[in-house]
Formats: sequence, structure tokens, C-alpha cells
Amino acid sequence: SEATHGVAATRPRTIRGGDAILNRFHCRRIAKAPLEAYDALDDLVDGPDAAAARRVLERVRRYVQGEETFSPDAARKARAEARRKQRATTREARKRFEERMIRKAKREGKPLDFYVKQGAEKPTRADLERLKAIGDEKKRLAEWNARHKQHCLKFHLGTCERGDACAFIHDAVGDVEELLSG
Repeated sequence: SEATHGVAATRPRTIRGGDAILNRFHCRRIAKAPLEAYDALDDLVDGPDAAAARRVLERVRRYVQGEETFSPDAARKARAEARRKQRATTREARKRFEERMIRKAKREGKPLDFYVKQGAEKPTRADLERLKAIGDEKKRLAEWNARHKQHCLKFHLGTCERGDACAFIHDAVGDVEELLSG
């Protein structure tokens, strides 16, 4: 079936370039229908690494092929729906932010992406290690804002309590080796 094909197409394989978050994006895109049908989309999105994503996809594959029986959980389904709505609200807020920044750049005669690109650089593992070593919170924040101010500092240095409601970018940092080793 088409759903089975979607799950099989997302099985781990060697990918040149990219990172675990990119891999999750494509897995989610390709296998969205079975992931939603078996309440596994949030598990895939929230997984800490490529290995967790592989485990979720393998579990869904077993459900699709009838190797395991899926039992729906109404509370889990309700939480997933609430998260879906929150993500949509956050995406809309992000879109409005970008539109405001484009209008501001246009008013000031700057390139349209001038403000949208400021602070959008994704931090690397080395950046995070260097930032963790800075003891003074004000210096750490100034260093962060110089290059990454659109990203959530709390998410990258620990846990963001706002989760899906956070207006900052939550974009996990992963290594290519992590993806290729599985």
C-alpha cells in the first residue's frame, strides 16, 4: 500500500551531508500519513537523535505491516492535536515577524532579507560548547545575540519550557557522523 511504501522509504540509509533534524524533516514529510495514523509524529519530531527517529519509524513499520497491534490512546491523540494547533499558531507568528522585518527593510531601503537574516545563523556544537563555558550570563547572551538571536538559547543549552509555544527557532544541532553511523 501507499502507507507501507511511505514507511519503507524512510528506513535509515546513508545520506551525504545534512544532520539529524534534516533527516527527521524528510522522514516526517514522506511518512506523514502513517505517523499520524499511529500517533507517532510527535515521537519522531521530539526525538533527540537519528537513532530515536529510526526506532519510531521501525515501530510504525511494524504497525503498518501487522507485526504489532496498534491500540489508539485518546489522551495522546488530544495532546497531539493541541500541539498541532500550537505549532500552527507559532508558524503564523513567525510569518508575521518575517513580514514585519521585510516591511522595515523596505522602508529603510535595505535588501528585503536584511533583518530576516540577522541572527538566523544556526549554532554548531563548537558554538554551544564555547557558550556553555562562558560563566557570565550577560556575556553569554551578548555572544549568542551577535550570531544566533533568532534561535532559542534555552533550547540549545538545555530545555525550553515554552516548547511549541516558543517564538524562537528550535533547530537541533546534529553531526553528520551521527546520521551516517546508523
